[in-house]
Amino acid sequence: YTEPSGKNGQWQISYQPSYTRNYSERFTRAYDSSSRAYQRLDTLLSNRFTNAFFTHRPGLLYRRRGTNFNAMLGFNLQWTELRGDQDFPYTAEIRQPFFNVLPTAMYQYRINQRSNVRFFYRTSTNLPSASQLQEVVDNSNPLLLNVGNRKLVQDFSQFVVGRYGWSKASSGESIFAFVMHNRANNYIANSTFIAQADTVLDGIRVLRGAQLNRPVNMDGYRVVRSFFSYGVPVKKLKSNFNGNGGVSFTRVPGLVNGLANFANTWNLNAGAVLSSNINELVDFTLSYSANYNLVTNTVRVDQDNNYLQQTGAARGNLQRKSGWVFSTELSYTGFSGLDAGFRQNFLLWNAGIGYKF
Repeated sequence: YTEPSGKNGQWQISYQPSYTRNYSERFTRAYDSSSRAYQRLDTLLSNRFTNAFFTHRPGLLYRRRGTNFNAMLGFNLQWTELRGDQDFPYTAEIRQPFFNVLPTAMYQYRINQRSNVRFFYRTSTNLPSASQLQEVVDNSNPLLLNVGNRKLVQDFSQFVVGRYGWSKASSGESIFAFVMHNRANNYIANSTFIAQADTVLDGIRVLRGAQLNRPVNMDGYRVVRSFFSYGVPVKKLKSNFNGNGGVSFTRVPGLVNGLANFANTWNLNAGAVLSSNINELVDFTLSYSANYNLVTNTVRVDQDNNYLQQTGAARGNLQRKSGWVFSTELSYTGFSGLDAGFRQNFLLWNAGIGYKF
């Protein structure tokens, strides 16, 4: 429901109920020596589970528009009840209520007719799935076991972004830039147990050298990303040129044999595209991009890595007035810094011919 407030303001009241139901079953059959077949139900590795989320979300929002700005401020009250029921091989239930205040805000300002800036803030939650709550072992790969965690709670994320845009219609130039930050509390991370010897952990047998993965809640998840783009027409070639670049950082928490591990990934990227606008019969595109990744871990230093990925492509299409169409594409992908067993560089050429009736 919306209600005007003066000449430039507006109140908005909302209510959003929702219901989500997930059903999961997993049955494992063991070998029966009497029948010489896999038909004996293994109750330790079998499970049937249902979880449902009831959510009530009332909200209040105020919007205001001025000559050169547009603003919004509000919040939602979110109440969620998680209901989980297991009826095989034994009965169990989960009743977990959650309450959150989720604020949101936006401000957009027009500097002049060519440029504007925009800031946006949002909060949200993410609930665990049925498979993440289901405490039954997936041993389809005996060296990589997976099991759920019925103690999981929802995570809480905060997202903020700033954006700048500029364009000049007379010359066709444009500039776009943004920076984004996202962080989460109670992030649903992965806990890994690597067995140094045959071990029984929480009733689960883990062979030496095997891994047991289980989702857990952890703080410390963070993503920071930036991007810049500049576009300009190239009149002599009857084409458009666009160059871009950016830097991003991702921090993902996890547990390794009970120790907190943070996987930190830095990414630097840059690229350029030259696309033609000659006429309706001739079209070509030249592109290049490079991504450099630097990965460090606070505990699993053996997983540290840094590598460079480069891609380039040349595409062309030629259409004759008679109806014949010729197309070709040459693409290159190259990696530097990966293991020697991985194919480092490869070149692909695709071509086609067609006729339009």
